[in-house]
Amino acid sequence: MEGKSIYTKADLKARREMAGYSQKDLAEALDCDIRSVKRWEEPNNGYPSAPDEAWDIIEGTLDRQQEAVAAALSKVAEIEAQQGSKPDVVDVTYYRTQHDYDMLGRDKGSVGVADANARAVAMALEERGYEVRFVYPQEGAIRTPGSRY
Repeated sequence: MEGKSIYTKADLKARREMAGYSQKDLAEALDCDIRSVKRWEEPNNGYPSAPDEAWDIIEGTLDRQQEAVAAALSKVAEIEAQQGSKPDVVDVTYYRTQHDYDMLGRDKGSVGVADANARAVAMALEERGYEVRFVYPQEGAIRTPGSRY
């Protein structure tokens, strides 16, 4: 990604959180110590900025998040076209714990990323006038064909 040098330490924290990564998650993805991630985000400490690999991971995750939003919007539009009206409510799967996420055989990775994607999908749907309800898998959430979550 071009222009990483213009990002601030606050950008790293904000974009990491938008993607759904904790500091620990990002450190694990980079195979580095969590203290490094903390230093990359700490203002005025003289510590160097995050390496390009950190930005690549975060931006790649945010790109996939946008793909998930587009897929969800497309699926809801398809349902609306089939039934001739907006669905009364759109259920969006949300996970309570990493264990719950792992037990369902979803993509490997952080539950934080999956839940960040769910929040992004919900926001996009609500902006378009849909009513959204978050449901845990144990509450009857279903997996949409083609969805990675």
